[in-house]
Amino acid sequence: MRHLITVCGVVVVAFVWGSPFVWHVLDVVWPIAAAALSLFLGAAAVAGSIVMIGAAVNAVKRETPIEIIQPMPLTTFVKDVRSVMGGDEGAHDDRWRVAVIRFCFIGNMVGFSVRRMQPYIERLQRQVYVDLLTSLSVLVTDKGGTRWGYGWNYPRLRNELKYHRLELPYPTSDPPDVRWLQHSSAHTAHTVNTGEIVCTSPMR
Repeated sequence: MRHLITVCGVVVVAFVWGSPFVWHVLDVVWPIAAAALSLFLGAAAVAGSIVMIGAAVNAVKRETPIEIIQPMPLTTFVKDVRSVMGGDEGAHDDRWRVAVIRFCFIGNMVGFSVRRMQPYIERLQRQVYVDLLTSLSVLVTDKGGTRWGYGWNYPRLRNELKYHRLELPYPTSDPPDVRWLQHSSAHTAHTVNTGEIVCTSPMR
């Protein structure tokens, strides 16, 4: 009896599904259903795009900006001191300050060694700066070589000269030229006597 009812049901469903009335209903309902499905999928796509754009914007806002530091030329420091273009005593001292800072920046990298400073300055010209700086114990020279005096390093010397807190007995002549090779403009200098790593430009 159960199988008979199942067979009858299948026959009735097949007969109804194949009737013109059912096909007419399907012709009316199908476009509406398709339009509703398309609208739903479109709304879901738009909502997903908005969520992804919002997440991307938030990620960009959280990123730390990258600062690119370029090597700074010698003339940058000159802006912080009095004009070096004139011929008065102040301009003469300023030329020496800039030259001493340049000498010490390079010496700080190579340890003030005569041999290692040879590409930058000749032996006799180097000695002019060494004598000048050892006169106030900024540098000391002994059998172990030339190095920073007690309590001195490149950052301290740079600031003392830049802000006129240290007055050296500058000679009356112009300062000897310190050659400025391309690789010497790097920002990392090594302080010999302390092991301190100083990230800087020679004129900042």
